[in-house]
Amino acid sequence: MLASVIFATPPTVRMTNLGIRQVPSDLIEVADSFGSTSWQKLIKLQLPLAKTTIMSGINQTMMLGLSMVVIASMIGALGLGTQVYFAVGRNDAGAGFAAGIAVVIVAIILDRITQSFNKTSNKGGMISLKKRILRYLQMATVIICLTAIVSACAKPAEYDSHKKLGPQINYTITGIEAGAGEMANTQTLLSKYKLKQANWQIMPSSTAAMISTLSKAVKNKQPIVVTGWQPHWMVAKYSLKFLKDPKHVYGNGESMRTITRKGLEKDNPGATKLLKNFHWTISMSNPVMLNINGGMNKQKAVNQFIKNHPKQVKAWTAGVPNGHGKKIKLVYTPYDYEIATTTLVTTLLKQKRYKATMQQLDVGVMWNSIANGSSDASVTAELPVTQGLYAMKYKGKYVQLRKNLKGAQTGLAVPNI
Repeated sequence: MLASVIFATPPTVRMTNLGIRQVPSDLIEVADSFGSTSWQKLIKLQLPLAKTTIMSGINQTMMLGLSMVVIASMIGALGLGTQVYFAVGRNDAGAGFAAGIAVVIVAIILDRITQSFNKTSNKGGMISLKKRILRYLQMATVIICLTAIVSACAKPAEYDSHKKLGPQINYTITGIEAGAGEMANTQTLLSKYKLKQANWQIMPSSTAAMISTLSKAVKNKQPIVVTGWQPHWMVAKYSLKFLKDPKHVYGNGESMRTITRKGLEKDNPGATKLLKNFHWTISMSNPVMLNINGGMNKQKAVNQFIKNHPKQVKAWTAGVPNGHGKKIKLVYTPYDYEIATTTLVTTLLKQKRYKATMQQLDVGVMWNSIANGSSDASVTAELPVTQGLYAMKYKGKYVQLRKNLKGAQTGLAVPNI
């Protein structure tokens, strides 16, 4: 919303400024000669005379705002843009055309309404203006109804287990950001399993857009194949099943690991002891991630987990001495599991009186900060595949304490419809 406002507002500001400055100077002098104040000149003279230019600016702002509809859908925003993006991702020309026409029609109606304010009639100008606006609003209502009907007709059919999956989804895999390592692996997979020859393709999007598309498909019981990974809340929420990968294109034996800077165990043996103790399972982490995804504050979700698992917490903190305010900085990447896990470990350290802090970093920066000693530890290193290049790059500059979660996985996934 904020990005749309920032993107769309400049034309109105610029055109208003231009319209006011184009008011003839002799009219300004007349207003001054009658003793008009600056406010009176603005309201009763400059703005009315600049009305045409100002309305043109407002018109352009509305068009620019509307242009963000499809762009916003790429990060999961709902609306007509979602219909367009969903159709493009599925190569569904019919649904894409219907949604695209709807966007165009909305643009035309908004354009006509704003242009109406610039037209006056010699007889009953205000009445004519009201009639025109009412007519456009009636047109908008009809168009919205027609769009809803067309969109419903263009809705993809539900999954049919008796038919091949490919034709039902136009041989399209819904992916995430084009630069993600998982996307590169998926391209390799299409070649290794000879899926390219069968017309299969990967459609890049964003993580938010992929999850939004997945959510819609599950809700409507429609088939879909996505690039998935776990641990992640979507696996549990949508009952995702990973497809077999006998050639191990996505790697094998992936796990989440705890890494620290060199020398941390000597500098802070108590905190290191807790990091060595910490390990959990995907089934334990899912409720925390789902609560955070559902809108619960991350700290509240973690506190709830700690309250519900006293025996596990006791095992994690066994043998960990009082920290007496010793500092330790944990770093993590901006993903749901990483946020939940790091918040949990940070909270446990704080309960043992360590001055623990956490900082979100890009994955490359995270590894670099541990290697150069500016950060102390991370409990979210995904190895040996996903972050394997960083592990090799900084080999000998960090300490790997342990695997803290087994069963991490990336690959193609489908919902259990």
